Amino acid sequence: MASDQDDIASLDSRLDSFLDALGPLSTISAVARLVLELLAEDLNSTEKLKTIVRYDPILTAAVLSAAATHPEKSLTLDQAWQILPSVQILSAVLRTAVASIDVQPHHQAGSLNRAELWRHSLAVALISRAAAQRLTGESEPLAPKPDQPPKPERAYTAGLLHDLGKLVLSMAVPKSLSRAWQLARTGGQDLLDAERRVFDFDHTTLGRRLARNLHLPASLAKTIWLHHHPWQTLPEQSYLPLVIFADTLARQLALGESGNLDLSCDAAELADQIGLDSECLTDLSRSIPQELDDAVRALALDEPAEPQRSIQALARLLSRITKLHAQLKDELAQQLTQLADAEKLSQRFAEIARQAAPKLDRKTLDTELAQVAAGAAHELNNPLAVIAGRSQILAKQETDPRKKKTLELIGSQARQASDIAAELLTAVQPPVPSPKPTQLEPIIRRLCAALAGKAQAGDSQVNCDLPSHLPPAFIDPEMFEQSLLEVLKNALAALADRPGTICVRCRVDELQEKLTLEVADSGIGMDPAVARNAFVPFFSFAPAGRGRGLGLTRAKAFIEANQGRLWLRSHPGQGTTVWMALPLAKNG
Repeated sequence: MASDQDDIASLDSRLDSFLDALGPLSTISAVARLVLELLAEDLNSTEKLKTIVRYDPILTAAVLSAAATHPEKSLTLDQAWQILPSVQILSAVLRTAVASIDVQPHHQAGSLNRAELWRHSLAVALISRAAAQRLTGESEPLAPKPDQPPKPERAYTAGLLHDLGKLVLSMAVPKSLSRAWQLARTGGQDLLDAERRVFDFDHTTLGRRLARNLHLPASLAKTIWLHHHPWQTLPEQSYLPLVIFADTLARQLALGESGNLDLSCDAAELADQIGLDSECLTDLSRSIPQELDDAVRALALDEPAEPQRSIQALARLLSRITKLHAQLKDELAQQLTQLADAEKLSQRFAEIARQAAPKLDRKTLDTELAQVAAGAAHELNNPLAVIAGRSQILAKQETDPRKKKTLELIGSQARQASDIAAELLTAVQPPVPSPKPTQLEPIIRRLCAALAGKAQAGDSQVNCDLPSHLPPAFIDPEMFEQSLLEVLKNALAALADRPGTICVRCRVDELQEKLTLEVADSGIGMDPAVARNAFVPFFSFAPAGRGRGLGLTRAKAFIEANQGRLWLRSHPGQGTTVWMALPLAKNG
């Protein structure tokens, strides 16, 4: 066992050394030129750029790698495009395109043709997706999980990247790969065995290591590693059966060149094993070649590389970016003036709200504030969003540490101001609720447990006293949770850093079809003037800088939007009690 582990460690070390020496990933020069010329004309050519990336395995791997650190894990290019900022996508694509500007040697007879290898990967991707589409809805479909049909776009990505290791070898060491290919052709060897003789590893192990280094999804790494193995013997098959079938059919139809001469199984036999009938196989054999030709034209695989055109396009692109950078700096200076005006407007609005509170009755105050607050929030949000976005772009491009820090601070403050405007808007114009029968006990206990951890730090206690069985309330669960969280946060703040207790109780009135939740604290309490304004926006009893005065406003608005009621009673030095009356869910 120790010897096996040593061998694995030695292989991993050799693979890492090879990949370290390789540098940035690169695609074929014709694709790099296509990308650079497109972006030199228009940096916002999103859909055209997405088409190129979708058809190119190296560019797809680069974008998926960029998305790997995002909290929402990406399994397809469409998902990566949705969760990544456009600047991050452009950075990943440009890094690959610039690394790909080189002079490709003329293809010689008897050597592996890179463009044909790219064509083969595209063909496998198209067949994998088409097969997955036909399998969806079958009674017992082939799938990564027994209860799910295959996802066509994930199957496409798995097919596109299945030969990732071979594509890298074709770019990094084309002569050595051609030598391995010749050994396989003339010596009757399996291509993997020939690669091991030349490189001391094969393209599947290299591809798996590269996929891991790029943090690609585990299902992709597995397909890259095992697509030459009999999938029937593997416990976890993922998209392997589809890709193995697609690879076999692509080679039988001579769609591109994979370099692998071994056809151990017929595509018709594999089709039957994964649930495709002969009619589907015939349809795929007829439709895929035309679809592949369309993709090849979009990818410019048949056009000459012309490195000089790529360099000229790169020069135009750099000039465009430089001008855009200068323009953004000028616009940012103007936006900073607007930000200062927006901050003054926000301060004036808060002061007006405080002054208006004792002069207006409750209904008039709510109506007037809702109208003014909604308008102010909308007016503030647009310039703040522009400032935040553009300062983020400039901060990423800035090399001077002092200027970079200033730009990041501007963006942070603009986002914070935008958050305040958004909170105000939701407080005076809450979203339309989606009420449903909701069990409140798990929500209440979870929030109380989280609050107890913070309360114990100040030697305080949180007691949760609920009946043995709470009937469900008819309420939007997310809005209820946000409202209770605001009330609990206020209760904890009312303890004012001194030991105290917070008690959460609940009672059910079946006759009136309501459930009343009570949150009582033993904190500092409020005098009558403060208590009357507890639900007024921007009115905060906390010291300056400790709160925005929107928490209870939003909590009350959310509960009332769900046909409930929220009120409080408080006395100085005797604590505060907040009640929420919520409608019960009707039986049946």
